[in-house]
Amino acid sequence: MTEIGDGLDAQKLRLEQAELDLSVLPSEIALSEQTQARLLHEVGEAAAAASGAQARREALANGRDAAGAARERAEAAGELVDIAERWLVRAAAARLAARAIERHRAAAQDPLIARAGELFRVATAGGFADLSADYDEADRPILVARRGDGERVRIEGLSEGARDQLFLSLRLALIERRAGEPLPFIGDDLLASFDDERTRRTLALLSEFGAQRQTIVFTHHARVAELAGDIGRDVEVVEM
Repeated sequence: MTEIGDGLDAQKLRLEQAELDLSVLPSEIALSEQTQARLLHEVGEAAAAASGAQARREALANGRDAAGAARERAEAAGELVDIAERWLVRAAAARLAARAIERHRAAAQDPLIARAGELFRVATAGGFADLSADYDEADRPILVARRGDGERVRIEGLSEGARDQLFLSLRLALIERRAGEPLPFIGDDLLASFDDERTRRTLALLSEFGAQRQTIVFTHHARVAELAGDIGRDVEVVEM
């Protein structure tokens, strides 16, 4: 969490988010994306120029005028160093622009998605770190799951079990955020596609969720009932 938050802890990030004017975030994100695109274009031009300078240097090395070639090689080498320095500066600027875009998006992220991401991390036994908003090829907002190494996976790229866990996490997060009298939660064979480890994790999650509201899970799988009995935290297994 500290790494993706630029060294800030969760409390400081929440304070920073509270001070944000969310109405201007879309325009700031768009401006940052334009800046990043321009910087990436300049990086590409610098890389092409560096390649051309290298080619000219190699061509001069094979020339007939040794003294002239040596002088031109030295000039080409100096040009290459200059291009490399400019490329490094622009590459660093592009990286900073990308981080700024991510911070803007994270700050504006729906608390529902943030909470669902926390539940999803528990349900997948740490297989995924959280959920976040992203954009498809048509620049439309989409939901993606993020692994611990930063890899983003779209919903269609998740396994059947992971998709089930994702939808359950979103459902629980939505119920938690509902104002008023706590609603009961009733699920029917939610864990049919889960392996034992993810079943244990999800049952533990539902047990904690049930501390604030009535939670009932139906299943016709004896293994799920067995694993539920092992949770032990106010979990009652009733055979019907």
